[in-house]
Amino acid sequence: METPSKKSKSDSNNNMPITFTEKDNGKIVRQHDDAIVIRLAIVNFNVSRILVDTGSSVNVLHQDAFTEMHTHKDRLEPVDWSIFGFSGAEVKVRGKIKLPVKFGSYPAQRTIMQTFVIVHVPSSYNGIIGRPALNELGAVVSTAHLKIKFPTKIGVGECVGDQEKARKCYAALLKKKKAAKETFSIGGPDPRVEVKRGEPVEELTKIPLFP
Repeated sequence: METPSKKSKSDSNNNMPITFTEKDNGKIVRQHDDAIVIRLAIVNFNVSRILVDTGSSVNVLHQDAFTEMHTHKDRLEPVDWSIFGFSGAEVKVRGKIKLPVKFGSYPAQRTIMQTFVIVHVPSSYNGIIGRPALNELGAVVSTAHLKIKFPTKIGVGECVGDQEKARKCYAALLKKKKAAKETFSIGGPDPRVEVKRGEPVEELTKIPLFP
């Protein structure tokens, strides 16, 4: 396994230009709004269904994925704070841990140490790569090409998104949200329950609106 670097400058050339061309479209279906979902090597495990989210201020691993990795549980540092999603929903953090993450394919690849927060919430993704990892990597993200590129010692490395998996994850996420809405929705009165109108507490006086 490649030894992770402490500083991004030691294993990359940050001055090299990074561009996207028509060739980067690959086999993706054009005119899409799909998310970038990639596979990463975290410690010694190939973890699929990792969402690349430039709007996230933290890197996230979901509890189930972390449990399946069977590694470094003793290094999980407890924390007493929460993270908040786009909707403002609060998610309690189970802990945080620093792990090596390998981006790209040999030979144009990089391994960097990153801190992940562990959460336990229903999700179709195993984790999220946010701004901390993307900035450390010096990555350039193209949602149009479903790809991220980053500098390495020998050239530009890349992680290619899986469009089919991204769509499956999104469909599963919508299904979970729909189920939650049906279970916890606040709607109108129950048609099975008779609704009784309130009675006035005093005698009403009729007032003509027009002469």
